[in-house]
Amino acid sequence: MTPPRPSSKITADCPFDQRPTVFAAGGSILLLQERRPIPADRKLLAGVLVGLSLLTGCGGRLVDGVYRAAHDRYRVTAPPAPWVATSLDTDELVFRHPVLQATIAVLSRCTNPEPGELPWVARHLFFGLREQQVKRQETESLDGVPAVRTRLRARLDGAPVAVEALTLRQGGCLYDFLYVAPPAVEAVGRPEFDTFVRSWIPGPTP
Repeated sequence: MTPPRPSSKITADCPFDQRPTVFAAGGSILLLQERRPIPADRKLLAGVLVGLSLLTGCGGRLVDGVYRAAHDRYRVTAPPAPWVATSLDTDELVFRHPVLQATIAVLSRCTNPEPGELPWVARHLFFGLREQQVKRQETESLDGVPAVRTRLRARLDGAPVAVEALTLRQGGCLYDFLYVAPPAVEAVGRPEFDTFVRSWIPGPTP
């Protein structure tokens, strides 16, 4: 039985000059602590998210199930329990399902966002994945904003993974919505990913 979501407020408001970020990828732990904002690594992040153990960040607030990004960049409804927030960073908002071993995330880049046509930019998310098989790539819109949705299968550290991504530009920022899961449970978590994406509302400032 899924427990009800309590009314709660979670914040991640530590200074941008000292932001710890802990990744677990391929069974190893990498601790990064830089003296500047840490941008999303779009080329390797899909692989990082699959093996994610713990990731903490700064800049946003999760209040009663709604995440509000720093500087009102955007807001989005968190997926329900048992999804757990593992990063509240405005640039890397990440949720993990402990049973499905799946990840839902939205990444944003407003400082020097990657240029180029969206179908090409979207491909860079999957660098580092092996034996990629693109199942579908199509254009659509999210609340009137042009976007590209990509679905693919690949292998990470020898294990099969299913990846779905939605890439778009809004207000001078580049956004990537990601869903990563083992293929056997891909269909189970996809409705919650779709709901998460549809709940996204951009703010007045990037």
